[in-house]
Amino acid sequence: MKRLPLLLLLLLVGPAAPARADSSTLEDYAWLIGVWTAKGTSPDAGEFTEELAYEWTRNRKFMKTTYVQRAGEKILWTDIGMVAIDPESGTLFGINFGMDGSIGWGRTVEKPSPEEFMMEGKVVGPDPVPAYRFGVKRVGEDALELTMESKDGDTWVAQPPRTYRRKEKPELAPIPEPAAETPPAALAPLAPFVGTWRAPGGDAGSLEVSFEWRLNRNFLRRALVRTDAGGAVRETVEWIGWDPEKKAIAAFSFDADGKTARATATFSEGLLAVKSAEGEATRTTYRLDGEGRLVMSIDDKLVATLAPAMDGTIGQAEDQPSDEKDTWVALGNVGNTPPWKDTRQVLRKVDDDTYSMEVQSKDQGQYATFFTGTYRRKKK
Repeated sequence: MKRLPLLLLLLLVGPAAPARADSSTLEDYAWLIGVWTAKGTSPDAGEFTEELAYEWTRNRKFMKTTYVQRAGEKILWTDIGMVAIDPESGTLFGINFGMDGSIGWGRTVEKPSPEEFMMEGKVVGPDPVPAYRFGVKRVGEDALELTMESKDGDTWVAQPPRTYRRKEKPELAPIPEPAAETPPAALAPLAPFVGTWRAPGGDAGSLEVSFEWRLNRNFLRRALVRTDAGGAVRETVEWIGWDPEKKAIAAFSFDADGKTARATATFSEGLLAVKSAEGEATRTTYRLDGEGRLVMSIDDKLVATLAPAMDGTIGQAEDQPSDEKDTWVALGNVGNTPPWKDTRQVLRKVDDDTYSMEVQSKDQGQYATFFTGTYRRKKK
């Protein structure tokens, strides 16, 4: 049941049949932009609805895809993908991440007309699919026809085509956040990196790095945002997940220039290392120092030391009594992304013009400090 939606969405840069060089640009596929819907039935779920969204991202160098299948209010399946043009072959390719930790990939093998294409690829994960073909054809101003083929021996077997209609309002229905799942064993040790860190601005600009769990905690999404002194912003997004085929942590990055890179990640003794697998190999590492700061290096050269970000997100808290003189304690939840639940903020008066602050979160029933700071009164 869930495998069909994953395949209906896409794709991933990886092994596939050789694709002909058609010298397309991503703008040639602009007819995909929008939210498309369909209905269906299955023996397991009964009646269900589907939504498939294509939207521009990364300076229109990529399309982000989101697929959701629902039975009433229940989410049966969801996945997220990135689509781009391979600069070497000029063909469309994509990368897709499923809610069960699956990773799928494929690229164009046929393009009979400007508004029709066929992709071929594979899926690794809990339910691997060694080979599939996925076709999309525009059959009207507001309709797409999608076909799916799987291999039986050496023969491709096609499923009945499905028609998706464009939604009048190009918005996905709200996708409720599922209950927190336990991350895969290989990713669980990366939990301390979840959060946002910033390096202050200056003549060289500023840097922000954030990690957040996605898709039932089967993936860790890292975003790196650089802002130069002139205010120009460049963002690179990376998805980190488990590749059961290679028995390794895999990382896929997408930058503002339309470049996609695949890397292998390792974690040992508190150090997350991401080593590129293509072109000139680079090794980017992250670790938390004794003060809860994120230390980022590339090829063993320090890039930045970033402090935990206090983004001013509004939360709810209530004052709690403290036995310490000139100390205030507030307990509550902060509505951040990801949520900071069961947080505690401790303020201590140092002198008339100075106070210290600790921000703590509950871990296995005990509060642990993840941010400390000292604040002094400004004279003006």
